[in-house]
Amino acid sequence: ADFSPKFPESIADARFRSNPPVYLGHSAAARRVQAVIQRAVRTNLPVLLVGPAGTGKEAIARILYHFGGGEVPSMEVVRGNEQPRLLNLGAFTYLSRLEDLPLEEQARLPALTGLGRIVIGTRLRPESEEGHNRLHPQIVRWASGIRIDVPTLAERIEDLEMLAMDIIAKTPARRPIGGIADNALDCLRTYRWPGNIDELSEVLTQAIST
Repeated sequence: ADFSPKFPESIADARFRSNPPVYLGHSAAARRVQAVIQRAVRTNLPVLLVGPAGTGKEAIARILYHFGGGEVPSMEVVRGNEQPRLLNLGAFTYLSRLEDLPLEEQARLPALTGLGRIVIGTRLRPESEEGHNRLHPQIVRWASGIRIDVPTLAERIEDLEMLAMDIIAKTPARRPIGGIADNALDCLRTYRWPGNIDELSEVLTQAIST
């Protein structure tokens, strides 16, 4: 009989046993993001994610939580238009759409996070005119300890096949789908994808289900 002491599995150990989220891609733009993610996981600094809607900012936040969340049981997601919830930011929080939060509320973020970790997403480039108007400059500086500029799908179009196959693999289908025809890929690559990865997912999901 095994009489060695049994210790309960830690939250981090349980999380590491699950399939880890990844930022897919082999393009130069994807590799830049992957490199900064690796650096961000090793720190407890705020992280600022800058990129248009649909580019996968929340997915990056979940990668940071998976590998750097420690014993925090879950990542809390707060939208910028949900101000009352800012009173109870979690130990690991993803704040989406910073620009939707009034400037005076943005200024309170450092005090609200306490010892917790926060990842902040915005669709606005802080250097742009709209960014100057809707993003508090002190918060941009505070959150830019680590900044990740998330590329659009058009800026990493060479990753499209890999992303498409990942979406297909995760989408229930009536019959197995082993790949995408070259002419279909050419068609997908020539489109500009204003909705980015989210739009690609919607298009493929609809195509598979019909």
